[in-house]
Amino acid sequence: MEIGYIGLGVMGGALARRLLLSRALHVYDLNPAAIAALAEAGAQPVQSAAAVAERCEIVLLCLPRSEHVRDVL
Repeated sequence: MEIGYIGLGVMGGALARRLLLSRALHVYDLNPAAIAALAEAGAQPVQSAAAVAERCEIVLLCLPRSEHVRDVL
């Protein structure tokens, strides 16, 4: 089962790092540096939120506001 994570800010990045301890993870964020940091920790970077959805059966979001969640969905 492929798992994706969108939103790698302070909270999302920490949660994604914790998840990486037990499983593979595809990650995306608007900030390329956040993606690179998680890639260095072992995550698989992808180029868009849509790419996460295409590759993963489960997608977790950690975004600042409801409107950001609506935009991603």
